[in-house]
Amino acid sequence: MIHRIIKSTVVLIVVLFSINACTSKKQSTEVIVSFRNTSVKWKEVKLSIIDMVSMQLTPVTVSEIDSTMKHELKFSLTKPTLATLQYGDKWFTTYFEPGYNLSIEESGNGSIVLSGRGSEPNTYLQKISQVQNEMENAGGINLFQLDQSSFLSRIDSMKSRQTYLHNFYVDSLKISASTAGFLDRRNEIVILGKLYNYSWNYATSHNYSLPKELNVIDKTPLDSAMLNYRVADYAMIMHMYMHFKYFFQYDETNYIDKGAHGVTDIMRAIDTGQYPASMKEFLSAKNIDYWMGKYGITDDIDSAYNQFKRLYPNSLLQKDMTTKYSRWSSILKGEPAPNIKGYSILGEEVSLNSLKGKVVYIDVWATWCGPCLAEIPHSKALQGKFKKDNDVVFLFVSIDENKADWEAKVKSDKEWTGSHIIEARTDKGVSPILENYQIGGIPRYMLIDKNGLIANTNAPRPSSGSAIILEITRLLKEK
Repeated sequence: MIHRIIKSTVVLIVVLFSINACTSKKQSTEVIVSFRNTSVKWKEVKLSIIDMVSMQLTPVTVSEIDSTMKHELKFSLTKPTLATLQYGDKWFTTYFEPGYNLSIEESGNGSIVLSGRGSEPNTYLQKISQVQNEMENAGGINLFQLDQSSFLSRIDSMKSRQTYLHNFYVDSLKISASTAGFLDRRNEIVILGKLYNYSWNYATSHNYSLPKELNVIDKTPLDSAMLNYRVADYAMIMHMYMHFKYFFQYDETNYIDKGAHGVTDIMRAIDTGQYPASMKEFLSAKNIDYWMGKYGITDDIDSAYNQFKRLYPNSLLQKDMTTKYSRWSSILKGEPAPNIKGYSILGEEVSLNSLKGKVVYIDVWATWCGPCLAEIPHSKALQGKFKKDNDVVFLFVSIDENKADWEAKVKSDKEWTGSHIIEARTDKGVSPILENYQIGGIPRYMLIDKNGLIANTNAPRPSSGSAIILEITRLLKEK
C-alpha cells in the first residue's frame, strides 16, 4: 500500500478554535472575504476546512467571478477560524474571526496586499510562511536532502529564527495576546512536522527503526486544543504518530492472520493508554478510519465501529465515519460489483459488466507505483496456473493519468498478458474505481464472481501464492 506523506510545510490549513469573550452586544457572525487578482481572472475561489481524521479538505464556500471581476465569499462563524483559500493552482492561508471583512488582492508579480478588518493576523501568516519556506530551502538545499546531523542543526536554527520573527511580527502588527499565543504554538507544530517527515523517510528505508535523535513519539504533544483548532500540521503529525506507535507493527502482507485484528488490539491500547479523553476519542476514530480504509468492514472493524458509537454517542467525528461505513456497506461480499470502464491499448472500451459469467481478478495499479510493479512477475506466474481455464479473467486497471506511460509499460512486456485497460475518468478528473471501491492506496486486488457479485474487495496479492490460487479455484467451482 502506498502512503504519500507531504514533505514540505503544510501552511494552507484550517484551524477552528475558541476564544472566551464577554460582551453585552450581539456580535455579527458573518465573514466577508473579497478577493481580486489584477492580472489573472480566476474562474473560481474556494474556501475549505480540514477533517482532522481523514486529512481531507472540505469546501465551506465557493465563489465565481462577478461582473466587477472580483470574488466575494460570505460565510458565518461563531469562533475564530484559519482557512485554506484556493484559487487556480495556488493556496493561501487566512485567519478569520466573526465579523471580519477582509480584502485580498494579488498583483501580477504574485505579491499579496491585505486590507480591512482582519488584515493584521493574515499579514503575519503571509510573512511567517514566507520565512519558513526560505529556511526550509536555505543555501539552495532542501531540508529533507540533508544528512541527519545537518538536518537537526538546521531545525535548531529554524526554531531560533522563528521565535525571533514571531515576537517581531506580533509587536509590529499589534496582534492580540490570545491570537499570538495560538500562532506561536502552531509554529512549534510546523517545526515538529518537519522532524516527523524526516523521521518518516528515515524509518521507511531502515525497517521502521529510528535512532534516539529522531524518536519523534516522545516529542509529540497530546494536545486536544490542536485538534479543536484543526491544525493541519498537527493532523499530519498524528497520522504519522499512529503509524509509528501502532500501525507499523502490523505487517500488511500478513493481514489475514494479524493485520485485520490490529483494529481491536489498538483500540484496547488506546483505551488503556495515558491519553486525555478527547485524544482517546480522536485516536480511536483514526484507528477505525485507517483499518476500514484498508480492509473495508470485517467483523473486527464492525465491532470497533459500534464500540466507538457506544463510547462516544455525541462525537462530531461520527459523521464522516458513518459515511465511510455506509459506502463500504454497499460493496460487501455478495453485493453487485460497481461497473468499471476503461480503454484497451487499441482504444476499445472494456467494462466489468461485459465479463459477467467469468471470475474476474482485478488488479488496480499504476506505472508510478513501486509495489504494483513488484507484483508483476508474481502476476505472470498466477496467470500461468489458470492459462487453460477460460472462465477466469485477469483485469488490470491502470489509474495512470499519463496514458503514454501506461501504454509504454504494457507494450514493453509481452509476457504480461491479461486484459489491460486504463480507467475512464470523469469530466472533473475523478477516478470512479477509487471512489466506488473505497481505494485509498494501491496496489489493490479484488475478486468478482461469475454472477457479477463482489467476492472480495481486498483479495490476496499475486505474491500470496496458494492464498489467491485457492480463492480463485473456489469461485470457479461455484455456479
